[in-house]
Amino acid sequence: MLKEFSKNDLIVRTLELTDLLRFDLILCDVTEELELCVFEAIDRLLAQNCLLGNGRHVRKRRTNNDDIDDNDETETNQLLHVNFGAIHDFIAKQSILGAFVEGYVVAATELPTLLHGPMCEKLFKSNVLQAAHDRNNKGSATRIECASSEIVRHAIHSFEMNGVVLRCGEDNRSLKLSEQFSTVEAVAQYVSYISQYLM
Repeated sequence: MLKEFSKNDLIVRTLELTDLLRFDLILCDVTEELELCVFEAIDRLLAQNCLLGNGRHVRKRRTNNDDIDDNDETETNQLLHVNFGAIHDFIAKQSILGAFVEGYVVAATELPTLLHGPMCEKLFKSNVLQAAHDRNNKGSATRIECASSEIVRHAIHSFEMNGVVLRCGEDNRSLKLSEQFSTVEAVAQYVSYISQYLM
């Protein structure tokens, strides 16, 4: 049986991944609307038969009331599945992002070291790079590029932009977890959130 997913869920997940990888992944020019670029990219995957719609739609209740006809309180959402005949195309596209996602996951797995208090950013980055190299040496890393210092630097910056870590200390050279992520459970949930994008 084929695993189906809704087009809207795919759009949301794509936007979440784009937000996470904002320093490594640029889908469109700054003058273009990101959501529109994502819609067009998914439509291209459909046109290229990488994704197939089965003609079925799910109906869901609208969450906002803007521009709604009083007689229509639901919207349709196309159900899709991967065309396994085109799986190699998907793997090729995913392999471009794979090193970035894996590098971000490795960086996130080092966030628990900040539970004990602030740490110099240089030391934290060094710990992440060492963890990435250890994964490569043990053969558990899928992509050796995940140990790139540039990917790690971008991951840290992404964590900062997404409110996971805050700068502190002299000249803001140290990192600490934000209040929202100051528990083991919150950090574990964030690592799990990022890990869902690994293949």
